[in-house]
Amino acid sequence: MLGRDFVLVSGFMPTYQQSTAETYALDITDPNAPWRRMDDLPVSAGITHAASVVIGTKYYMCGGYLGGHPGQDIDDCLVYDHMKAPGTGQWSSFASLPEGRAGGGMVYDSERDALYFSAGAVRPQAGNADADDYPDTWMYSFDNPSAGWVSKTDIPFLANHMSSVTAKDATGRERHYFLGGQKGEDEYDGNNADNYEWDAQTEAWIERESMLFTRGHAAESTRAIGCGFIIAAGSTNEFGKTSDVSYYDISSDTWTSIGDLPNSINTPICDISGNYLYCESGWVNGNFSYRRQITW
Repeated sequence: MLGRDFVLVSGFMPTYQQSTAETYALDITDPNAPWRRMDDLPVSAGITHAASVVIGTKYYMCGGYLGGHPGQDIDDCLVYDHMKAPGTGQWSSFASLPEGRAGGGMVYDSERDALYFSAGAVRPQAGNADADDYPDTWMYSFDNPSAGWVSKTDIPFLANHMSSVTAKDATGRERHYFLGGQKGEDEYDGNNADNYEWDAQTEAWIERESMLFTRGHAAESTRAIGCGFIIAAGSTNEFGKTSDVSYYDISSDTWTSIGDLPNSINTPICDISGNYLYCESGWVNGNFSYRRQITW
């Protein structure tokens, strides 16, 4: 999601067996705006389970699984400026991760002009659905790109399919959070409710209040708003897919359920515009995309 554009990048096709490299954008401020075809990913197949972050008009993504399920984890990092016309704002590569990772989290710290990537899973080989989680945390400095990704303090919990978000507290200070996700390939009983803050200044992890229930598959539906952030839908151990939208308040370190999407769904892609939460795509009662909005 960039500016007021809602951007869909790659993902699974109607079945898990294949993925697409296509990218589309939609201006969510205009209800009559059509979807715009953007440049395809510069890879042999689509990429799923990548960590992504937006900086200005540029969309950065790192890691993920290549191709259909079960794909191989990759170390690729790509960037795309969606505000340029297709063919002129083409994808480009930047420093690869030290190792392949899928389902990890990534945030951008503007004070240090740096990306932080943490956690994620590794598969032994393509075609093998087994996955092992790793706690590595790496930093990429835009001020010192020749250093590549530098190791930092390991995250205190193991997970993939996790959420990550940068929000601002009441003083305007950036705060970075990594939360939820699942252990290995256990998306039904392996979800967790952990919520950890990454303090980029002290390079330490701080345990915060856990979510109201376990939740994974909500990486692209975790968005900053107010002095906190929301997490929408996803997969839970308690009741499978969920429609719940929860809000985390930074100052009080508390969670509140603030409403529901029209359907229980996992892996939606959501954005916030005004008082509305927009969600697109995802897995809900079968293989199809949908778009809804809620207010609070």
